[in-house]
Amino acid sequence: RVADIGAGSGALTGPLLDLGAEVWAVEPSNMLDLAAWRFGTNARFHAVSGNALAPDIPNEVAKSISHVWVGQSLHWWRDDADPVVAVWNQVFRAPVTLAAITYFIADDDPFANALDAVLARELAGYSAHIAKIMQKNSPGFGDDYYRGHFEVPLCIEAEDRRPITRETFASMMGSFSFMPGPESALFAEAMRTVLPVFDAYAEDGVVVLNRTLKGWHGRLRGA
Repeated sequence: RVADIGAGSGALTGPLLDLGAEVWAVEPSNMLDLAAWRFGTNARFHAVSGNALAPDIPNEVAKSISHVWVGQSLHWWRDDADPVVAVWNQVFRAPVTLAAITYFIADDDPFANALDAVLARELAGYSAHIAKIMQKNSPGFGDDYYRGHFEVPLCIEAEDRRPITRETFASMMGSFSFMPGPESALFAEAMRTVLPVFDAYAEDGVVVLNRTLKGWHGRLRGA
């Protein structure tokens, strides 16, 4: 039994299900709907509308979880992760395991390159932020966020083909730490800049992202 905190649309949930795990996917955004669409027919998949500070997994289930995985969710508390770590240690009996996920997109992917170019040109601080957290071909990804809490050896590599609609794309952009807060005027302005890129590359209202997912995992120090 695995709790996948910050599951998003299920990039890590899928491999966990493939390994035979029963997965509680916890996600506050509507990307959870895409995870439910992808895995809802699997009896071992459970969608939970919650977040890192309030996982909202029933207590009797939480105490039977054998592994707790956290993906990108922890970096929202990168300045002070202690409160959320304390919640996980209280809710779950199992060792909390980090899954720091990096996506590697092919250099010739036209949509990704167009989006990257627009963000680099229009969004202040984007290039510096990406250079800091997306250290290609390096297991050092996440060091700045997770130092002092985890050890992160390479554990998983999988191909991820993700079909996204315009709505899912907007939700996905709102989940990125390089973007302004989703409720802010700056976010709305940024989306007016990037949505035309999506529209230009969409076929029948969908863009397929072809990516390689790489993840690192380790136990919480002191857990």
